[in-house]
Amino acid sequence: HIAKGTKHFLNCHWFLVTIAAVLSLLTVVTNAFSKDKLLDDSMPPPPPPPRKEVVEQSNKPYRPGIVAVFTDLQREKVLVCKRKRSSKEEWQFPQGGIKPNEFPEEALFREVSEELGNHQFRILERAKTLVRYDFAPWVNLARDYRGQEHQWFLCEYETGMGPELDKAIDDDFTKCDWVFPKQSLELVIPWKREAYVSGLQELGML
Repeated sequence: HIAKGTKHFLNCHWFLVTIAAVLSLLTVVTNAFSKDKLLDDSMPPPPPPPRKEVVEQSNKPYRPGIVAVFTDLQREKVLVCKRKRSSKEEWQFPQGGIKPNEFPEEALFREVSEELGNHQFRILERAKTLVRYDFAPWVNLARDYRGQEHQWFLCEYETGMGPELDKAIDDDFTKCDWVFPKQSLELVIPWKREAYVSGLQELGML
């Protein structure tokens, strides 16, 4: 009986020693974790990544350019052209930028020749006021410009002359059509529509 009691006592002793060791180890781990957490909380957060300087759209310049509105002999219709690189029906008047040291009239004849393949025309009217519009955000030129500022011209082809797209350098348009001025407003993309109203009114076509 004494031997059995001694063995039972030793087993209980080792069991208690094991439990104490486990508890001691848990205490050490918990304290270490708490200390690290405290250090983490006390440290300032890492600085945010440097932000790229963003130029506000309103601070960007307007790109100077011209718009050519061709009319027929009766001044009843205007010439609109369908853009080639468009996923939808997108029509517009011939237009383009003015190069440095270039007069608007020079830009007009150059752009019409490049886009329509024929520069045999004359100027009937020149708008007294420049017409502006802001670019839609997805337009490539919006990276550098707020929009465009155009000098509008009313033009008329010489007798027997007209667009010759097969001779055009820029290859911007697939076809051209003569429509009434109000119809042209329905064909142009919406964010240009207000500018088209102003331009046509300046030229006495609305």
